[in-house]
Amino acid sequence: MVDIEPGQLWEMYSATEKRWVRVVVARIEDDRVTLRYEGVLEFVTLDMWEIQNPERFRPAKGRA
Repeated sequence: MVDIEPGQLWEMYSATEKRWVRVVVARIEDDRVTLRYEGVLEFVTLDMWEIQNPERFRPAKGRA
């Protein structure tokens, strides 16, 4: 299991765009993670276990 902390930079696979997009962990509450798309004030909230799926999420290289 990967440690997930606010401020971390991740990549999330976008099926609609058919590419990996960068997201930043904005908040963690209980078992929910809120991600913010890098450079955009758009958020997505999901269950903690979902970010463990390597087909949809991967740690990004670099900084937020």
